[in-house]
Amino acid sequence: MNFKRVGWFFRSIFFLVVAGTVLGGLVMGLVFWHFSKDLPEIMTVNDYRPYTVTRILGGGGKEEELLGEFYKERRYVVPFEKIPDLVVKAFISAEDDKFFQHQGINPASMLRASIANFRAGQVVQGGSTITQQVAKSLLLTPERSFSRKFKEILLASKIERNLTK
Repeated sequence: MNFKRVGWFFRSIFFLVVAGTVLGGLVMGLVFWHFSKDLPEIMTVNDYRPYTVTRILGGGGKEEELLGEFYKERRYVVPFEKIPDLVVKAFISAEDDKFFQHQGINPASMLRASIANFRAGQVVQGGSTITQQVAKSLLLTPERSFSRKFKEILLASKIERNLTK
Protein backbone atom coordinates (compact mmCIF):
# COMPACT_ATOMS: atom_id res chain seq x y z
CA MET A 1 0.00 0.00 0.00
CA ASN A 2 1.35 3.43 -0.96
CA PHE A 3 0.77 5.71 2.06
CA LYS A 4 1.83 8.85 0.18
CA ARG A 5 -0.89 8.28 -2.40
CA VAL A 6 -3.52 7.62 0.33
CA GLY A 7 -2.42 10.73 2.26
CA TRP A 8 -2.66 12.87 -0.89
CA PHE A 9 -6.17 11.52 -1.57
CA PHE A 10 -7.45 12.39 1.92
CA ARG A 11 -5.80 15.84 1.84
CA SER A 12 -7.49 16.50 -1.51
CA ILE A 13 -10.90 15.42 -0.18
CA PHE A 14 -10.40 17.55 2.94
CA PHE A 15 -9.45 20.57 0.82
CA LEU A 16 -12.51 20.08 -1.43
CA VAL A 17 -14.83 19.81 1.57
CA VAL A 18 -13.40 22.95 3.20
CA ALA A 19 -13.46 24.89 -0.09
CA GLY A 20 -17.03 23.73 -0.80
CA THR A 21 -18.17 24.74 2.67
CA VAL A 22 -16.59 28.19 2.38
CA LEU A 23 -17.98 28.71 -1.12
CA GLY A 24 -21.43 27.50 -0.06
CA GLY A 25 -21.37 29.86 2.91
CA LEU A 26 -20.41 32.79 0.69
CA VAL A 27 -23.15 31.97 -1.80
CA MET A 28 -25.76 31.67 0.96
CA GLY A 29 -24.53 34.95 2.49
CA LEU A 30 -24.85 36.72 -0.88
CA VAL A 31 -28.33 35.27 -1.45
CA PHE A 32 -29.40 36.34 2.04
CA TRP A 33 -27.99 39.84 1.51
CA HIS A 34 -29.60 40.18 -1.94
CA PHE A 35 -33.09 39.29 -0.75
CA SER A 36 -32.95 41.06 2.60
CA LYS A 37 -31.68 44.44 1.37
CA ASP A 38 -35.13 45.62 0.24
CA LEU A 39 -37.40 43.89 2.75
CA PRO A 40 -40.16 46.01 4.24
CA GLU A 41 -39.97 46.87 7.91
CA ILE A 42 -42.03 44.60 10.10
CA MET A 43 -44.71 46.33 12.05
CA THR A 44 -45.75 45.73 15.59
CA VAL A 45 -49.21 44.53 16.46
CA ASN A 46 -49.98 48.01 17.80
CA ASP A 47 -49.17 49.53 14.37
CA TYR A 48 -51.57 47.25 12.48
CA ARG A 49 -54.55 49.22 11.22
CA PRO A 50 -56.77 47.06 9.02
CA TYR A 51 -59.51 48.54 6.92
CA THR A 52 -62.64 48.37 9.02
CA VAL A 53 -66.30 49.16 8.53
CA THR A 54 -67.54 52.67 9.18
CA ARG A 55 -71.00 52.42 10.66
CA ILE A 56 -73.51 55.28 10.43
CA LEU A 57 -75.92 55.26 13.33
CA GLY A 58 -78.89 57.51 13.78
CA GLY A 59 -82.33 57.75 15.14
CA GLY A 60 -84.08 60.18 17.40
CA GLY A 61 -85.48 57.64 19.82
CA LYS A 62 -83.96 55.70 22.69
CA GLU A 63 -82.22 53.18 20.45
CA GLU A 64 -79.78 54.06 17.75
CA GLU A 65 -80.54 52.61 14.36
CA LEU A 66 -77.96 51.43 11.83
CA LEU A 67 -78.43 53.64 8.78
CA GLY A 68 -75.57 52.31 6.69
CA GLU A 69 -72.06 50.97 6.45
CA PHE A 70 -69.13 52.10 4.34
CA TYR A 71 -66.08 49.98 3.76
CA LYS A 72 -63.30 49.14 1.37
CA GLU A 73 -62.95 45.71 2.98
CA ARG A 74 -65.68 44.48 5.29
CA ARG A 75 -63.67 43.65 8.40
CA TYR A 76 -64.66 43.67 12.02
CA VAL A 77 -61.77 43.56 14.46
CA VAL A 78 -62.34 41.10 17.28
CA PRO A 79 -59.97 41.19 20.27
CA PHE A 80 -58.08 37.91 20.73
CA GLU A 81 -59.60 37.45 24.20
CA LYS A 82 -63.09 37.27 22.65
CA ILE A 83 -62.18 34.51 20.19
CA PRO A 84 -63.25 31.12 21.61
CA ASP A 85 -60.36 28.76 22.41
CA LEU A 86 -61.91 26.08 20.18
CA VAL A 87 -61.82 28.46 17.19
CA VAL A 88 -58.12 29.23 17.83
CA LYS A 89 -57.32 25.51 18.08
CA ALA A 90 -59.29 24.75 14.91
CA PHE A 91 -57.50 27.50 12.98
CA ILE A 92 -54.06 26.33 14.13
CA SER A 93 -54.97 22.72 13.39
CA ALA A 94 -56.09 23.57 9.85
CA GLU A 95 -53.39 26.07 8.92
CA ASP A 96 -50.22 25.20 10.86
CA ASP A 97 -50.37 22.30 13.31
CA LYS A 98 -46.75 22.90 14.40
CA PHE A 99 -47.31 26.62 15.06
CA PHE A 100 -45.99 26.53 18.62
CA GLN A 101 -43.00 24.28 17.76
CA HIS A 102 -41.29 26.24 14.97
CA GLN A 103 -39.65 29.65 14.69
CA GLY A 104 -41.65 31.03 11.78
CA ILE A 105 -40.76 28.50 9.10
CA ASN A 106 -41.30 24.76 8.87
CA PRO A 107 -38.79 23.29 6.37
CA ALA A 108 -40.38 19.82 6.54
CA SER A 109 -43.77 21.26 5.60
CA MET A 110 -42.28 23.28 2.72
CA LEU A 111 -40.42 20.21 1.43
CA ARG A 112 -43.58 18.07 1.65
CA ALA A 113 -45.58 20.66 -0.29
CA SER A 114 -42.80 21.09 -2.87
CA ILE A 115 -42.72 17.35 -3.55
CA ALA A 116 -46.52 17.15 -3.83
CA ASN A 117 -46.60 20.17 -6.16
CA PHE A 118 -43.77 18.77 -8.30
CA ARG A 119 -45.53 15.41 -8.64
CA ALA A 120 -48.83 17.07 -9.58
CA GLY A 121 -47.20 19.53 -11.98
CA GLN A 122 -49.06 22.39 -10.36
CA VAL A 123 -49.64 23.93 -6.94
CA VAL A 124 -51.84 21.52 -5.00
CA GLN A 125 -50.46 22.06 -1.48
CA GLY A 126 -49.09 24.94 0.54
CA GLY A 127 -46.23 24.63 2.97
CA SER A 128 -46.35 28.07 4.54
CA THR A 129 -46.69 28.59 8.26
CA ILE A 130 -49.20 31.03 9.73
CA THR A 131 -46.31 33.47 10.23
CA GLN A 132 -45.31 33.18 6.56
CA GLN A 133 -48.95 33.79 5.55
CA VAL A 134 -49.02 36.91 7.74
CA ALA A 135 -45.77 38.15 6.18
CA LYS A 136 -47.15 37.60 2.68
CA SER A 137 -50.56 39.16 3.27
CA LEU A 138 -49.40 42.19 5.27
CA LEU A 139 -45.94 42.96 3.92
CA LEU A 140 -45.49 41.36 0.49
CA THR A 141 -47.38 40.81 -2.73
CA PRO A 142 -49.39 37.67 -3.54
CA GLU A 143 -47.20 36.88 -6.58
CA ARG A 144 -45.89 33.31 -6.85
CA SER A 145 -42.14 33.39 -7.27
CA PHE A 146 -39.05 32.02 -5.59
CA SER A 147 -37.94 35.57 -4.87
CA ARG A 148 -41.16 36.40 -2.99
CA LYS A 149 -41.04 33.04 -1.16
CA PHE A 150 -37.48 33.66 0.02
CA LYS A 151 -38.43 37.14 1.24
CA GLU A 152 -41.43 35.61 3.00
CA ILE A 153 -39.13 33.15 4.80
CA LEU A 154 -36.79 35.96 5.90
CA LEU A 155 -39.68 38.11 7.12
CA ALA A 156 -41.35 35.21 8.95
CA SER A 157 -38.13 34.55 10.85
CA LYS A 158 -37.84 38.25 11.69
CA ILE A 159 -41.47 38.42 12.84
CA GLU A 160 -40.97 35.42 15.13
CA ARG A 161 -37.90 37.04 16.68
CA ASN A 162 -39.72 40.32 17.34
CA LEU A 163 -43.27 39.32 18.27
CA THR A 164 -44.75 36.74 20.61
CA LYS A 165 -47.11 34.01 19.50
